Amino acid sequence: MLVNCWGEGDPARLAQFGFNQVKVWQDFTLSRWTNGEYQQPDNPMRMFQPDAAPQRQHIIDMFDECLKHGMWGYIQIEYLRRVPEGIEEAYAQKRSGQGLQERSTGFFGREQPRPNPWHPRVAQVICDYYRKALSAWRDLPAWHAVLLNSESECNLDVYGNDYWLQMAKQELGFEVPEDATDPWGAKGRPLPEDGIVDANDPYYRFYRWWWERGEGQGVLHAKVAEAIHQVRPDVVTWHDPALRQPFVRGRLAGLDQILHWSYAHPNVARFPLIADQLKLASTEAQESVLMVQLIVWGTVAIPPRGPHWGYVRRDGQMYLPAHSPTIVREATWLALSRGIDGLSYHGLETVDRQRMTRSDPRIRAEGIGYRGYLYSNPDTLLAVKQMSEQVVQPYGMVIKRLQPAKAPVAMLLSTANSVLPCRGAEDFIADEAGCMYAKLQAAHIPVVPLYEVDLEQRGLDGYKAIALPGCRVLPRHIYRIIREFADSGGIVIADQYLEPEFPNVVQLPRENSVWGGEAAIQEEVLAQAQVVRQALAGKIRRWADCDSPSVILQTLEEGDTKYLFVINNLRRAGDYLGPWGKVLDDGVAQSVRIRVHQVGGVIYEALARQVVEAQVDGEWLTWQVELGPGEGKIFVVRPNPIQELAV
Repeated sequence: MLVNCWGEGDPARLAQFGFNQVKVWQDFTLSRWTNGEYQQPDNPMRMFQPDAAPQRQHIIDMFDECLKHGMWGYIQIEYLRRVPEGIEEAYAQKRSGQGLQERSTGFFGREQPRPNPWHPRVAQVICDYYRKALSAWRDLPAWHAVLLNSESECNLDVYGNDYWLQMAKQELGFEVPEDATDPWGAKGRPLPEDGIVDANDPYYRFYRWWWERGEGQGVLHAKVAEAIHQVRPDVVTWHDPALRQPFVRGRLAGLDQILHWSYAHPNVARFPLIADQLKLASTEAQESVLMVQLIVWGTVAIPPRGPHWGYVRRDGQMYLPAHSPTIVREATWLALSRGIDGLSYHGLETVDRQRMTRSDPRIRAEGIGYRGYLYSNPDTLLAVKQMSEQVVQPYGMVIKRLQPAKAPVAMLLSTANSVLPCRGAEDFIADEAGCMYAKLQAAHIPVVPLYEVDLEQRGLDGYKAIALPGCRVLPRHIYRIIREFADSGGIVIADQYLEPEFPNVVQLPRENSVWGGEAAIQEEVLAQAQVVRQALAGKIRRWADCDSPSVILQTLEEGDTKYLFVINNLRRAGDYLGPWGKVLDDGVAQSVRIRVHQVGGVIYEALARQVVEAQVDGEWLTWQVELGPGEGKIFVVRPNPIQELAV
């Protein structure tokens, strides 16, 4: 299983801590915009120039170092700032058609032209660059992957180029609304009072199409990936973050992998939801990789005032600290518990002092990192090493071929409920959806997320309940599916934001801000877990259960064998980040009782490599489990003992 270091580093040292892939080289192909015009275009063969020989040799040496230590190397090349210089029809126009897009973004300066991915010369110029530039590394066996752009979503507004508007009209069957200009959704438009929008609403249909295909980056990624595979067919291509989009499937269908990252605080329990999302957003042939950020984002853990603040924020730059070892262990366990294909970690500067730049003057100040990172917790790196050596290396290749077990409860992640209120998907998952998911997990109610396309294709057959977090609006055809389900006795689980009307609603209101402190969120989760557990008592059938709501249970399966992940989510404010009163960063050991609804069979504890002596309690098998801080365990439940192994 892949354990990727998102960033550069020493292959020998990273291999010691369980990584098997690292960034070797990062480059850009860009059009240089100076004094209102583009300068000489990039030379894709610049690595073959005599003056580039030292840099080229250094990159070759780094790939050789990867090979020496059993590592893969990857290359990151950004291309969004490349245009066919001088071909103005290839530049992205404003939706009005009156001038070029000029909004300042993370990629573009104000008034700097940017590409329209749909113009054929854009793909031609960019693909030509990749074919030529990557030929320098074609024969290096450790070269394994290419990252195409990172965080490039929402840098391009809705286009006004005639050829794109004609294509959009042909595919949609209507004109693109003139006021549809924002890349995420219909900003500023009022929502229907009953929370139901017609399935043919032009704004809903347009923005769903825009994110599935119309924005064009996904289509361009596929063409660039094809060009890379012409250089070497076995190289893996990916783009990240893959889930910075409003719950559509197949946007990145032309890539080999999709990767998304997330920050654990203030609700690490949502990580299985993110892992499931990756599978929903991908095509069948793609691998899904979940990246655990080692860094704590923003002020979620550290209040922006007090005597410490001058230490954390200097010269306008906030230095982000590391998550605690408990959090990283638990986050990794939660990702694995849904059968992902690979792991990635970012922010090693916060946990490894050797990652600091030697020439950086901040290295003289103990604890200060560089580039916005605060060297703060070397024990967290040891947690990565522990998880890799004890879990990922021996069991990762088995885990990635397993499938999540069928769940009795669905959770709808709706495109309309994102693009029409203009609600960012990542914020929604961290807040409304993530908190409701955590409550269901604490009640040990298995839940699986669904997109609108899943309801359109399969309805809600086989489910007993559907969760609708933050549901301010639904398309009429999706509403009818859920309404028929509820009228037939299906249960709807919602919070105070529910606008469409349904019978049989179980209310789980959001009470605390995700920025207000993790202790309050955890109190809300545990209290409402009891509510939903009682409401669904006798109406759903659990296969696995636990006497502690601070244990997370996830089940993978293959054939008649089930793999039960038991993960400790009991935490308190520790002495690392806890004193600021915002996060629960210290794990607490607990002894819990597990039971599975099964008569007979045999249970193995995978990591301990031993048989579990379970007791029979009616139709249940039950046993005691000791869990350390942030620890997880895998129990393999089979109808019959393992008789022989085939290698």
